[in-house]
Amino acid sequence: MSPRSTRASSPHAHEEARAVARAAWERLRTARRALERAQDAAVAAEADWRDARDRLRALERVLTAASAANHQAKTEGPHAYAD
Repeated sequence: MSPRSTRASSPHAHEEARAVARAAWERLRTARRALERAQDAAVAAEADWRDARDRLRALERVLTAASAANHQAKTEGPHAYAD
């Protein structure tokens, strides 16, 4: 190839490389935004999970207390109030 034809194709190659770089940059920006959305969703999911866990623990305490009260009522029975 002669130097003249190399110089003639160089601007085209440069523009093509710039277009590829721009497309790659846009893909990177899109991926970064998707990652940020995924991170936000993960934080929200973790908060929801913690809230559900706390509610289950509270429910477990209520059920345990109710079970203990039920057991106490059964063991004491009606005779406990016969005095």
